Amino acid sequence: MSTVSNNSEQATVDLRDVLAALSRRKWYIIVPFVLTLSAAIGGSFLLEPAYYSTTIMSYNNNPSLIKPLSGLVAQSGSRRMTSEDRRRQLAAMTNEIMSSKVISRLIREMRLDQNPKIEEEAQRIRSSNPRLALETIKMELLIKKMRDAIEVEFAGQGQLRIGVYDVDPLIAQQTASRLTEIYMEERTLQDLGAVRSAQELTDDQLTKFESLLLAAVEKKTEAEKASLRLQIDETIISEDNRKTIGAAIDEITSEISDLNRDQVELVVKLKSVGTLKPTTSKNLRSLKKQLGEDSRSLVNLMGKYVWSERVVLNGTIELNRKMIAIEKEIERLVDDKYTKANSATRTDLTNYFVTLERLDFLHDHRASLRESFSRVQQRANEIPVAKALLDQAEREVSDARQNLALFKQQETSNQLRQDIIHSANSRYQVIEPAVAPLEPSRPNRPKISIMGGILGLILGGAAALLRELMDGSFRKTSEVEDLLGIPVLATIPEIESLH
Repeated sequence: MSTVSNNSEQATVDLRDVLAALSRRKWYIIVPFVLTLSAAIGGSFLLEPAYYSTTIMSYNNNPSLIKPLSGLVAQSGSRRMTSEDRRRQLAAMTNEIMSSKVISRLIREMRLDQNPKIEEEAQRIRSSNPRLALETIKMELLIKKMRDAIEVEFAGQGQLRIGVYDVDPLIAQQTASRLTEIYMEERTLQDLGAVRSAQELTDDQLTKFESLLLAAVEKKTEAEKASLRLQIDETIISEDNRKTIGAAIDEITSEISDLNRDQVELVVKLKSVGTLKPTTSKNLRSLKKQLGEDSRSLVNLMGKYVWSERVVLNGTIELNRKMIAIEKEIERLVDDKYTKANSATRTDLTNYFVTLERLDFLHDHRASLRESFSRVQQRANEIPVAKALLDQAEREVSDARQNLALFKQQETSNQLRQDIIHSANSRYQVIEPAVAPLEPSRPNRPKISIMGGILGLILGGAAALLRELMDGSFRKTSEVEDLLGIPVLATIPEIESLH
């Protein structure tokens, strides 16, 4: 608790010391304050007065256009603008207003380049740079001066305030009005240029649209041909039919496995016979050739008929008949060649050679079936792709026809073109014309006076503080005690009557 009391007492004492010091050095504060304030007020009367005139214009980012041609003029998005978007938009519009093109036109139209002061300053600059043209120097000086005199800011949603300072109130008014008009004209010309560029209908453009339509039609024709080449009965590529064909191939594979086991067993039985050389004849070769042709015919039926249809079954039966005929021919050849062998051996020999022939046929037949089945599968997979390409080609043809029709419609529609031009012309409007100001806006004497007073207080306070720090006299008994290291026994108060 005592610590808080001491701190409070110390703060009170320090504040009294400060106030006492300011009271002692009050003239160090009053004199700079009065002098600075007087200088600020007096100097403000020496400054050349400037009058400020403003114009408020509206701009429409979303002009109402005829719907078929609304895409021909660049328009801003409908989303709400953020503060950063507004800052960037204001910076862009300010750059356009203060561009050399706009300000140069303003200078020429208002004859601002006939100012004698500008002429003298340009002559002085040219004397040190004789290679520079006088008119160029004058224009650069005027552009810089005008940029310093122009202010641009938003006045509201879709509204822009353009202000100009000048020593003459009428010139300030005329400059603000003409600058706004020039800016609106330049912006309108840019918008109309974009419209006319987009609306420029030439034979080359028409030929381009027609070529696009022709290319789309040719693409559609090719897609239709490809789709027709892939046409196949849906029952052939159905899941049931493919399972049936797959089962037939699996059956052949199983039969090949069985025949391989039979072959091994027969070889063991016929060890005593010696070399087992296949027998042949002209009739056997003819039968094998017919069997191969029938096999290929049956495989070709896979892409035309369901595997369970009669024509396919008849082909399978014909293969079996040819195989039986081959077996009989082999049996005859074995009987003729192995006349001395007993009946059981001849039977084993017949079965062995028949097994070889069947294995040879079944391997070839299975390979052909697999290849044909793969082609059917591939065709079935290509059909959706071909259909999608055909649909895409039809859409492209439709779009190309619509674009060509719209192009021709725009080519003959003068009314639409006039609507767009009228929309661009009405995009910018003056809603608050410039007026001649009655009083100057510069210098701002109240503001200058306040700034001068604040500066005077700062300088006076600094001078008083510096003088107080440089004063070495004692102000308190504690200072004497601290210096001498002994206590003060008594003090004599100041007696006013002795002065």
